[in-house]
Amino acid sequence: VTDGDLADDDEIETMAATVRAAAGLEEDAVCGNSIRAAERLGCLVLPMSQELGKHLGMSMRVDGTPIICASRPSNDSDHRVPGDRQRFTIAHEIGHLALHGNIPAPRDAAEAARIERQAHQFAGAFLAPGDVMIEELKDLGGRVTLKTLSEIKRRWGISIKALVMRFQVLGVIDQDQARLL
Repeated sequence: VTDGDLADDDEIETMAATVRAAAGLEEDAVCGNSIRAAERLGCLVLPMSQELGKHLGMSMRVDGTPIICASRPSNDSDHRVPGDRQRFTIAHEIGHLALHGNIPAPRDAAEAARIERQAHQFAGAFLAPGDVMIEELKDLGGRVTLKTLSEIKRRWGISIKALVMRFQVLGVIDQDQARLL
C-alpha cells in the first residue's frame, strides 16, 4: 500500500505489476476472474445490492481487512453490468486499496479526479500489462483498429473502451485516435 503520493504514471504501472504478481498472475496471463484475484490478495469481495449512482463498486478497510463491494454481472436490461465491466471495477477497487489505502478522503474535486484517474490506470495495467499488450498488438498487425481491439478483447476479457484508454496511456495512440475509436 502506498501513501497515495505517486510521482508519475510509471509508479502506478509498477505497482500494478507487483500486485498482479502477489495475486499469482504471471506477467502474460489473462486475469480471467478478478474476484478470485482480489481474494488471493486477502480482500473480502461482497455483492452490492444496487449501484451507488454511477458507481459500480467501492472499497474500504474494516479493522485492517480490505473489502470490495461490487455490482453483480446481469443480463437484466434494467440492471445490466457486463462481466468485462465488473472485472474492471474490481481491478479499479484493488487499485484504490493498493494506491490509496493509507490516505484520507480527497479534499476537493481535483484531488478526487486525480485519485480516480490513478485507480483507472492501475486497473488497466492490472488487467492488460503494457509490454504484453504491445506484443499482442504487434502479433495482430501493429495497428489499433476496432478489429484488433475486438481480438484482444476476446482473449483478455477487457472492454474495447478500456483497451482504447490503455493504448492511449501506453502512448500507442493519441487522444484524437482514441476519440475516433
